[in-house]
Amino acid sequence: MSRKALLGTLGILLVVVIAAWWFLRAPQGEAAIAFSLPESVSVGVPFDAQIIITNNSSAILNRSELTVLLPAGVVFVGSPASKTSAIKELGTIGSGGVDTETFSLLVTEGENSFKRLEAHLAYSLGQSASRYENEAHEDINVGGSAFALDLKTPLKVLNSEDFEIAIAYKNTSRLEASSLRLRMIYPQTFRFKTSSRPADVGTAEWDLGGLHAGSEGTLTLGGTIIAGDNTLAEFSAELIAEVNGETYTVSRSSATITVSPSPLTLVIALNNDPAYISHLDDSLNYTLTYNNTTDTALRDVIIRASLTGALYDFSRLSTRGTFRSLDSSITWNAANTAELTLLAPGASGAATFSLSTFRDFPIRRPGDKNFTLKASASIESPTVPANLSAQKTVGIAAIETKVMGKITLETLGFFRDAAAGVVNAGVWPPKVDQATQFTIHWRIKNYATEAKDITVKAFLGGNTQFLSVVKNNTQFMPTYNDRTQEVVWHLDLLAPNRGVIDAPPEVVFQIEAVPPSSFAGSALPLIQVSTLSALDTFTNSPLSAADEAITTALPDDQTVRGEGTVRP
Repeated sequence: MSRKALLGTLGILLVVVIAAWWFLRAPQGEAAIAFSLPESVSVGVPFDAQIIITNNSSAILNRSELTVLLPAGVVFVGSPASKTSAIKELGTIGSGGVDTETFSLLVTEGENSFKRLEAHLAYSLGQSASRYENEAHEDINVGGSAFALDLKTPLKVLNSEDFEIAIAYKNTSRLEASSLRLRMIYPQTFRFKTSSRPADVGTAEWDLGGLHAGSEGTLTLGGTIIAGDNTLAEFSAELIAEVNGETYTVSRSSATITVSPSPLTLVIALNNDPAYISHLDDSLNYTLTYNNTTDTALRDVIIRASLTGALYDFSRLSTRGTFRSLDSSITWNAANTAELTLLAPGASGAATFSLSTFRDFPIRRPGDKNFTLKASASIESPTVPANLSAQKTVGIAAIETKVMGKITLETLGFFRDAAAGVVNAGVWPPKVDQATQFTIHWRIKNYATEAKDITVKAFLGGNTQFLSVVKNNTQFMPTYNDRTQEVVWHLDLLAPNRGVIDAPPEVVFQIEAVPPSSFAGSALPLIQVSTLSALDTFTNSPLSAADEAITTALPDDQTVRGEGTVRP
């Protein structure tokens, strides 16, 4: 086709595309959408949003459908807060007709901001089967909140020190709120004790009833925090309004309390290594070091340690403290540690205990993985220094230790290998200068943690050659270097407990050996010691395993016991 003809064809196509676009788009201007909103709204106060649809065309709008989309922090009154869109069938709108749809909305968050509403109108024009769509958007001007909520807490507290939280609330609107609830969200370290009015849902929710315009109130509650030094404890309060049978959070407030270092300090150490990684059959030596940093002597000091973890072997526990098997705890007091009777100002000391981990992982299902050892401890005295308001002097500490996994490698050798479906050729028993074939199996079991970058390798015997891989239940094939006689098998990743609760990864390869005369009367080496290396991704620690060399003695082949000596 000539350049001129090509340009002419492209021009015709362009005209067709423009005409089609005009045919589909032109009618859309015939249906108009407009919003009618209040000049401004308050958080927590319902309002009406009107959407006005006008048919400016000479045709009827058929199968009209209006979709309204809400932004975050705006809800449909009477619907769950999770509902963010509404679809309404409008049916037919005659030529020149006007349809006004009203939606009752409520803003739940975002004081002094703008919230954008979206509306989409889909329709057919006259008898046409084509569908058209118009859209419009409008910003809601959000002012202040109808409800003020102020959560007041101390900036710092000591462990176990009693303190109060005050929650002030007020209806700042000119409307009456008929049903309000106050909900508190506590950190796990908080221990609730009292409140100025009874809670009706556990210790975290109160029914405030109605609240007249301009009315206000205050709720106070008390408790303590038990946490580590310098821990940040976040508290949140929510004011919940009921509107048309649904509840919405209409005001929020939060505060953070810092747990100041206790004057009675406690530190836990395991094997004198802050980054210690444990393993099976490991000796664990815990030291709990304590110090009275006050200028007051502390009487009747008690230290408690609690141990959590499926791998603790308490049968090998050694300590001066008193062990309680019911909750796996150890207690030191004046009865077994005389120095705890009176802890002088500035005095320090240590409580110790030792035990071990089990020799095997308790694996019964796939979820038995990533084992940890958790030791938490507290120290307390009923004596309280004069400058503190606590009921007792308390210090706490905790340590969590990861346990690395285990990986094993099994190397097996066979002359008769029916299980692998292999028939090995050659003379048996092996004979000088005569070739005999064997199969070598590598099997892996990976315990408790994920392993990656797994490499298995071994060198063949000096009079042995690699033939082929005859079986492999993984996607990774071993390789053979005929210059070095080394067989290498790489695997990228093994899931926790692979091969322990299911079939192990296994590769079977065939080799051929020709015994020299120097081995007459003895077993011929077929493959040297096999080694495995890997990385434990849970603890980021190296894993290793090995299995013994294989000779023509073939201890794993039950059909050839005692026949592996090379004949002249």
